[in-house]
This record gives sequence, structure tokens and C-alpha cells, in this order.
Amino acid sequence: MLSYASSAALLASAAFAASKDYTENGANWTGLCATGTEQSPIDLTTDTDTSDKMEVIGFDYFDFRVANNQFSATDTTYTATFSPDSARQNAELQLTFADGSMSYFTPLQFHFHAPSEHSVDGQLYDLEVHFVHTRKGSNTGAGEIPGAVIGVFFDTSVADGTDNAFLDSFFKSVDTRQQFTNYVGIREFLATVDMADYWSYDGSLTTPPCTEGIKWSVIKEVQPISAAQLLRFTSRMSGLTDFAGGKGNNRVVQNLNQRTLYYSGAAHLVAGVGAAAFAVAALAF
Repeated sequence: MLSYASSAALLASAAFAASKDYTENGANWTGLCATGTEQSPIDLTTDTDTSDKMEVIGFDYFDFRVANNQFSATDTTYTATFSPDSARQNAELQLTFADGSMSYFTPLQFHFHAPSEHSVDGQLYDLEVHFVHTRKGSNTGAGEIPGAVIGVFFDTSVADGTDNAFLDSFFKSVDTRQQFTNYVGIREFLATVDMADYWSYDGSLTTPPCTEGIKWSVIKEVQPISAAQLLRFTSRMSGLTDFAGGKGNNRVVQNLNQRTLYYSGAAHLVAGVGAAAFAVAALAF
């Protein structure tokens, strides 16, 4: 681990970070990025409010091939858009919040930040993937309103830095996108991630325009990544002096302010019915 030294805009091409100035890791961004009071990322800790009502469940997520027109030299976040759109619209993310209320979302895209953007007790991980979702049924013709993000950490310290199968499938799809042959293993990856322990809070997009009103779910379980896989990302960011002087594409952590950070509290549940329910939730993807 490393120590951490208009809302209807269309997000399908939302590699906002691809062209943004990271020389100060976002500290010099203006507008809502500078004045907002519910900004992301933040520092996470399990010493916070807990709720046994919280739940993350996905339905009909699917594997897909990376499009040939993605990943230009300026796309440092490796953004991949869920496609085809017909399958994307059928997929659904169901979030149950600390107060027991529910909201529904549609997956849009995922992208990466290295090092991670969220920190845990003041520490950053090697990599963080963001699965960006829009509010279900929010397509207004001008775009889809951003609504929720699932964040998952990766670190070389986990499982002795073994290759990650999800990342391997992703790179194969990127490398063969002209042949359009290899699928990114989204469904299996999300089904095997432990969704029981996670943090939930109200935040923002972590890149301009830093739109607020985003429901964040950041998974506690850290996934393995090999040094070679990590290099695929850092060679475009922190390992490249031409990119923001060698800084990563992670925004500095923001103040929590008046918000409440919730932890699922799953680790405190009595094994049995509660644990079984979470297991079913994890497999629902």
C-alpha cells in the first residue's frame, strides 16, 4: 500500500480524467470541484456508523467486448463502456441504504485510477476500479444522469501479487479489440467480489465537473493484481513523467464535512441467515 501524500452530462465517454490536469492531483480544479461540500474521494474507516440494512445486488450484468474506438493515447483511465446498449439497459444495480430505502441504477462504464482514489485509514492501494452507473430510467435525450459508483481496490500485496483474472480478460480484450474476439469477464468478477463489507456515502464524480449526488459503495475486500498488470496502468500515469510530472490519475481525498460515512457492519452480523443473504447478493451479479 502507498501512503496518500450539468448533472445530465453524458457519461458514456466519461473518461473525464483523460484530459484533466493532475499536476496537483485535482487540487487546482475549479467550479464545483473547489466549492462543493459533498466531494469524492474520501478517507474510509470502519470506525464509523454501521448499518445491517445496507446491501449491494446486481442483476443481469454481462460480459462484453471492448470497442475498437476506445483507448486513445490520452485515455489514461482505460474507460470501457458497457455494450450493447440493449443488454446494458436490462442490467440493474439495486442499492439498499443505511435507512432501509432502495434505489435502482443502470451500469454505464468502468475505468481505473492508479494509485487508488479512496484511502483506507490514510493509506492508498495500488489501483481502484470505478463501475459508474446512471439512475435507472434517467435517459432524457440529453444524456443520462449519473447516480452511483461501485469502487473496488487492487493491491500487489494481496495473494502475493498474483495475476487477476478480470484484469487479464480486460487486457486481452483491449489488445484484440480490432478482431473483436475477447470478452471482459465482468459478471464472474463481480459475482466473486465479497459485497458484504463495504462503505456507503453521498459523494461526487471524482473528475470535473465533480457532479454531486452520487451514491458511493466502496468494497472493503482488496483484489490481487500482479506487478506486470499494475505496470499496464502506471506506465501511462505515475511511471510516465510526461503525464502530470509522473503523478497518478488519482484525485486528492476530500473532507467528509457534514456527511455520514456508513459501513455495512456485515462483519458484526451473526453467522447464519444474515450471512446466507449476503452470499446470495454477491452471486446475483
